[in-house]
Amino acid sequence: MPGITQTQLRTELLKALKTLYCRDRSLIENNTNERSITARLCTYLFLQTVHNPDYAGLEWDHEYNRDGPNIKRIAESEFYPDIILHKRGASLNICVLEFKKEGRDDTGDMTKLRELTDRHGPYKYRYGTSIILKRNSVSMKWFHGGNHKSELDRDYPCLFSPALRQTKKEIDSALCGNERLSSTSERR
Repeated sequence: MPGITQTQLRTELLKALKTLYCRDRSLIENNTNERSITARLCTYLFLQTVHNPDYAGLEWDHEYNRDGPNIKRIAESEFYPDIILHKRGASLNICVLEFKKEGRDDTGDMTKLRELTDRHGPYKYRYGTSIILKRNSVSMKWFHGGNHKSELDRDYPCLFSPALRQTKKEIDSALCGNERLSSTSERR
């Protein structure tokens, strides 16, 4: 089982969120659908970790509703986690991420994350995170072993300040190690 820690996940997640807020800030500011935002974030998580040996054999998936050949269910309802880190087709579930935009109730996400990270439940995600996307910050609540780990909860206001924005070219270059994405995004 890969030894990815909560600290590693938080670091990668914060880097991807910083990229999202710098590169795709309009998705947050224009109140874009949550699925559009999380799809972009999932792409950034993949690009950041694809060459990291700690993540070898694992996939970041968006709205992935399968548990092997079966449909994921919580309380008899079909369930689509916003983003997961796992090994497809195996019972190796590392992290589940649930997102809400500021002002939306996250009570249902908190209940799901308790169940999804329960060591005795069907999915046994090692970690779960509830993430609230705000205009200039995010807040995270972490779960492990079916419990909310409030000592790990944090708000991250300064990481997403407009003053800290990098150019799309700088971000694309850092993500991909080349200028390919930068020239594509500049044509839009």
